[in-house]
Amino acid sequence: MRLERSKNAKRNSIWGFISNFITILLPFLVRTILIEELGAQYLGLSSLFTSILTVLNITELGFGTAIVYMMYKPLAEDDTDLLCALLNYYRKIYRMIGIVILTAGLVIIPFLDRLIKGTVPEDINIYILYVMYLLNTSLSYWLFAYKASILTIYQRNDIKSKIGIFTSSMLYIGQAVVVILTHSYYAYVAVLLCITVLNNIVPAIYVKKYYPQYICKGDISADLRKDIRTRLTGLMITKISAVSRNAFDSIIVSAFLGLVMVGIYNNYFYIINSVSAMMLVLTNAIAAGIGNSIAYDSTEKNLQDMRIINFWYMWISAWFMSCLVGLFQPFMRLWVGEKLMFSDSIMMAFALYFFVQKIGDIQAQYFDASGLWWYRKWYSVSEVIANIILNLVLGYFFGVFGIVIATILTIVFINFLGASSIIFKHYFKKGFCRYIADQLKWLTIATVVSVIIYFITVSFRLGNGLFDLITKGLICTVIPNCIILLFYFRSKLFKTAYSWLVARLRK
Repeated sequence: MRLERSKNAKRNSIWGFISNFITILLPFLVRTILIEELGAQYLGLSSLFTSILTVLNITELGFGTAIVYMMYKPLAEDDTDLLCALLNYYRKIYRMIGIVILTAGLVIIPFLDRLIKGTVPEDINIYILYVMYLLNTSLSYWLFAYKASILTIYQRNDIKSKIGIFTSSMLYIGQAVVVILTHSYYAYVAVLLCITVLNNIVPAIYVKKYYPQYICKGDISADLRKDIRTRLTGLMITKISAVSRNAFDSIIVSAFLGLVMVGIYNNYFYIINSVSAMMLVLTNAIAAGIGNSIAYDSTEKNLQDMRIINFWYMWISAWFMSCLVGLFQPFMRLWVGEKLMFSDSIMMAFALYFFVQKIGDIQAQYFDASGLWWYRKWYSVSEVIANIILNLVLGYFFGVFGIVIATILTIVFINFLGASSIIFKHYFKKGFCRYIADQLKWLTIATVVSVIIYFITVSFRLGNGLFDLITKGLICTVIPNCIILLFYFRSKLFKTAYSWLVARLRK
């Protein structure tokens, strides 16, 4: 079956952007209401439970990704029987995963209080709330999450985005309303449970209506099961690494510093993730093109293209880092107030955290397109171990600042350098030193620009309101880009990258 790839890509991008906007704006409003109506402890509790269950979700091991990958070929060959068998296998495994997550989650209950330092709100039972969060996580595996795979293979992510916009809007608006009207955190979580059910049912109804030929029946061969397990190995290790980086930080903050601190931590982390989500639109837009280029073009051309794309991406990343440094604190002051803010040093650590997360993004696109996951396994394992150890040690001595720095160190010295060495060894075959030099230069530039912006923005304060934020926003827009341009405008790389960009814009 031939799909309308250009048409699908266009509408997927449009609806994906709208969905991104909704999932950034509405959670921000709900977090604000939750802090105002109930307090930062409740936000911290939500962040802690979400982090614990994110760790438990590691049980999924990337199974859904592997199954979807296996569905593309039978779809192209119109092999409906095999697709139905894969869908049936998907359903069986997901239901087993749901049971495993529920069981593992229940085992944690006796140790739950040890993950929280200090007191919890008096009007709630943390065990009841935790079980509600646990049931919410398990529900997706027991219901119809597997049905969404049909939309994925048909390149109908626009449908998933539309459903996500609808259900997300209902979730966040519903949570805001019940918090304002009832001041009940139980009601807040109950809305989440209801929307999770709805988020499973709606895609299932759509798939049943428009793709009725796909029903759960039949079995896949032993060889196909083996192939899926092989692919899962690399995905599993990568997922473990990602989970350790994003989830364990919140758990350790809670264990060392308490719920209020984990709530503040996740407010800052939420802003970083929101900015990252905007940049994710860029990487998603070029992913298919990079995959095609890997298949058809020479490694020399791909290496040159990667340097050019990376140049513009790093420019944007350095600019966004300086914006975070200049606008983080004024925004937080306006949003949550002085009492729920970190020091400037921690804020700058978060800004650096954002940049090092971005430093390997373009290389990662080429890495994934080259299918080199297996070579990364020991680096991913090392990152997990190092991240946990450094979080514990530096978190104990330096608090939140130490935890953020710990994650930065593991990203740079294990994740980034490890992945870079692999792709340059096994695919590009040359250019590793030049690439590392390029990224070190960008790290230096981003740091210098951010420091300049910090001293400019802290030197004056035009009140506590929106005007101060807008004024500093203009400064963060103009000055960083001018400085970066001064660094590069005479370089050969800039001239090449500029010509490349102009040529594509004209197309």
